[in-house]
Amino acid sequence: MNNPSAHVSSEALQAYLEGELAAERIEQVEAHLTTCSRCASELDAWRMVFSQLEEMPGLEPSESFADRVMAEVPGRPSLARRLVDGLRTALGRRIRNAEEHLGPDRLQELLDGALGTGDRRRAHAHMSACSHCRSEFQEWQTIFASLGSLPHLEPSEGFSQRVMAAHQASAEAAGAPATANPGVLDRALQWAGAMTNRAGGMLPSTPRGWAGLGAVASLPALGILAVVGAVTAHPLLTLGSLATFLSWRAADAVQAALAWASGWLADSAVASVLWEAVSALAASPSIAVAGLMALWALTLASAWVLYRNVIAPSPATGRHA
Repeated sequence: MNNPSAHVSSEALQAYLEGELAAERIEQVEAHLTTCSRCASELDAWRMVFSQLEEMPGLEPSESFADRVMAEVPGRPSLARRLVDGLRTALGRRIRNAEEHLGPDRLQELLDGALGTGDRRRAHAHMSACSHCRSEFQEWQTIFASLGSLPHLEPSEGFSQRVMAAHQASAEAAGAPATANPGVLDRALQWAGAMTNRAGGMLPSTPRGWAGLGAVASLPALGILAVVGAVTAHPLLTLGSLATFLSWRAADAVQAALAWASGWLADSAVASVLWEAVSALAASPSIAVAGLMALWALTLASAWVLYRNVIAPSPATGRHA
């Protein structure tokens, strides 16, 4: 026990008498009983109860107990009784159905000929004895006869041609470019179309005009040829020296561009953010690989959407026949 001064519970005392306690626990209980008169007296009381229970005679049922119990259990009815009960239930259900009125759905099915032979015969038998259902059936007959006498409506001549003409006109109106409140993309497309038409109008339409356009287009090439001829004809200026001069100028331009780019990167907040992002990706290659995989998946999805909607549109979006 954690607290030696605490009393032993009744459950522990009963387990002690029945020999269900562990050896260490038994030593603790016995040590406590030597110093606690209360727990010792309770242990004596429980020992007396246990001894009285052991001295009680065992109770056994009498010889006729099983026969009396089985006599009270209801037995299964015989086959004849089950058949009689089933017939009585079916006849009672048939009588209740015969006493109920036929609903409107049943009467309409009878008029439409949707009932089977047996159901139709039972419905007529019910109406022969039920004036309410018979009168309602006659009312439905009158309604069906009135509906059957209505004239059949047919479209007039030329109806299909007028419908197709209206459909074609609406399709042409829908396909025309919108002019009311166009968006930025619509205005850009309209401007591109207008510029294309204007450029097409500026192209020559005769062979002489095409010859003149070709001569104008060849002027830059003639100027380059003239420069190359002057360089090769001058004794002090060679192609090697010109190439060296151009390489120096290109190197100076590249150095100036790199200096400007490094200065811009040093002063730009965006560049610092990009550098931090690159550093973080370099520190954790798994994130970089995941980003590349996501970019690859997005690229494939974009290509698929572009293919489905632009390159190979669905036949359902094509022009009607």
